[in-house]
Amino acid sequence: MIKNFITLLRRYTTSSLLNVVGMSVAFAAIYLIMVQVRYDLSFDKVIPDSENIYRLEIPNWWQEGKYMHTWNRQLPDDICEGIPEIEAGGTIETYAWSGNNYSIKRNHTIDNLKIKTVEAELEGLEVFHFEFIEGGLENFTISSMIISEETAEKFDLKVGDVLTVGRGLESDKTCDIVGVFKNFPKPSNLAICEGWVCMEPQENSEPRNWGYPYYVRLNEDASVVDIESKLRSQMVEYFLNMGNTYEDVESEIKRFTPRLNPLPAIYFDELSYSPRQGNLSTTYSLIAIAVLILVISFINFINFFFALIPVRIKAINTYKVFGAPTSKLRLNIIFETLGLTLLSILGAMVIVFTFANTPLSEYISTSVALKENWQLALSMILFLMIFAAIVSLYPAFYITKFNPALVMKGSFQATKSGKIMRYSLVGIQYVISISLIICSLFISKQHKYMLQHEMGFNEEQLYTIKVPYMVVGGGGDMDCTRRDAFTDELKKNPNILEVAYGDCPLVGLTHMGWTRNYKDQWINFSSYPVSWNFLQMMGIKIEEGRDFLPSDEQSENGVLIFNREAADRFGIELGTTI
Repeated sequence: MIKNFITLLRRYTTSSLLNVVGMSVAFAAIYLIMVQVRYDLSFDKVIPDSENIYRLEIPNWWQEGKYMHTWNRQLPDDICEGIPEIEAGGTIETYAWSGNNYSIKRNHTIDNLKIKTVEAELEGLEVFHFEFIEGGLENFTISSMIISEETAEKFDLKVGDVLTVGRGLESDKTCDIVGVFKNFPKPSNLAICEGWVCMEPQENSEPRNWGYPYYVRLNEDASVVDIESKLRSQMVEYFLNMGNTYEDVESEIKRFTPRLNPLPAIYFDELSYSPRQGNLSTTYSLIAIAVLILVISFINFINFFFALIPVRIKAINTYKVFGAPTSKLRLNIIFETLGLTLLSILGAMVIVFTFANTPLSEYISTSVALKENWQLALSMILFLMIFAAIVSLYPAFYITKFNPALVMKGSFQATKSGKIMRYSLVGIQYVISISLIICSLFISKQHKYMLQHEMGFNEEQLYTIKVPYMVVGGGGDMDCTRRDAFTDELKKNPNILEVAYGDCPLVGLTHMGWTRNYKDQWINFSSYPVSWNFLQMMGIKIEEGRDFLPSDEQSENGVLIFNREAADRFGIELGTTI
């Protein structure tokens, strides 16, 4: 069989090379697509006990039919208390957007570290199964932190080390490392987080500020429907205990009916508030594209085979005349297919290796290296070899079914059924290829729209950076001395025309949820704290009233500017107090 395969490559070099190159590109594309699909479908599912962990959410106050996960620190604990099926529940940030600055003095030198830390209550950490290598949660209190094993090794840190918040030991705020936990598995948001710092005591948190996510872990026998019903009952009881009437409660409960969103589903949630976010429709589309590419590649192989039938059929039937069993001839053709498929797989590996070392690999959410996806690669190789063997059955049976005498006389012509099969395959191949091209054009159009869509502010020559709190903070809430000094330093650069500050990324879903009493009713709105010159720098026009003034930053109760939609919805009037 090997001898016949080598003869095939020598005799039909061009055809074999075209087959191998085409299938190599197809297999490489399928592998890259499936790496992304595998990443998407397994995100957060790798977390231990993920099937029993949920994020507590309520209906979105601004978008009907949507949900949000921002709470204050007190209410979730109150409504979850007394439900035995909830094994653990607490406030915990699970998304590390970027690194925070810390410093430590060792061996007479100051080391500056950037660690992706987020905040959590002790109860929030207990929702997830942290496995500690050193230390634990016993001493997790204010001004303490836990870090991952990888972070500890990266910065040579251990339990007992004290980190200063900010660079260069300039701050008097410190964090004691009280635990080193085993790395969470990837892909997951918890694996991105390198450490957690303890939140301030709950009693010190402002109940009107809704900006905290809350997670719960249920026992294995719990019914999500039953728990959500109990949470609703607890919410009703909570409002009644606050002195509300049944009529008021019925009105409010529609806005506060809790739901439990499974941890693995959050990645595909439209409002996941995550630095890693997927789209289920896109994932399914990628799977469909991978299947279509696979179909095209093997249709192409069959068409090449049929094109060579007039050339190869005499040789095959010569073997028949000299006594070669038909079964052996068919096995030879199947082996040829497997050999070409194996060569194509090796070619695909070369393409993937080359792709992994180019900037294009950044378009994939995870590493495409074969060593990090060996299980996927091995499964694909096994599948492709089996699929190739199945696909080769029809050509193998087709080319060996003719009468040797007719073929040797030179009277062979492709059968009507063979012509129909070949023309049909070519037609299918063209339809799939044209469909993929059309889809690519639509994707390109959507991408262009996203890049050029009007954002509502002047984004020309606009750059954002994350500035550590210690750089812009001061001695008190109203003290902007350091921030102004930092601004003055930046503006010494002639390329920087203006500097403004915002509490979080402007383009995103991380804005604060505030609750305020206005005209004897509680209103809830999304708030974005900014410096006084923010709207001016961003080119956002004031429709009614005035822009912020420098003195507004010294206002004890703050100054608010609502957009037109919110002003109309809540009946906001200029000059009123909220």
